Order: sequence, then C-alpha cells, then structure tokens
Amino acid sequence: MNATATISNNVAKLSGTLDHASVAHLLDELIDGEEYSAVCLQGVEHSNSAGVALLLELIEAHDGELKITDIPPQMQRVAELSGVAELLNC
Repeated sequence: MNATATISNNVAKLSGTLDHASVAHLLDELIDGEEYSAVCLQGVEHSNSAGVALLLELIEAHDGELKITDIPPQMQRVAELSGVAELLNC
C-alpha cells in the first residue's frame, strides 16, 4: 500500500506504508502543502528507516516545533536503534 497524507485541523495524518518508495513524494507534499503543527501516525501500517527519516526532515522543516503522535512500535524501535528516539519524543 502506498502512503498518503491528509491535513485537517492543523494535523497531518499519515497512513499506509512509509518506505523508500513513498517518503520522497510525502516529503514534497508535506513541505510544500498546507501548514500543520502535528503529525499523527495512527494510520501507518508499516515503516522502516525511511519513515523515521521523513519525520526527522519534517521536524527540521518546522524548526523542531512539530508534535508527533501515535508512533507505531516498529518506528519507535528503529528510532531507538538509530539514536534519534529522543528527537521524536519516543
């Protein structure tokens, strides 16, 4: 399944699979699209390190002022192994 992003009520809601094939499109869409102050990952079914990298890029684009919610366990593990869990508030 491809990944999608919808923005409503100042929240970017991601769903699907966050992998190398999907994150480039999402990054462009989320950087150039509507404004938001939080990212909800409740609909993410699978992610690898590319999904974590996407979140780090989004946090940087928001000058560190981006709230990440509902981080799936597999993304938390990747973030912990990568040493960036603290940046994602895992």
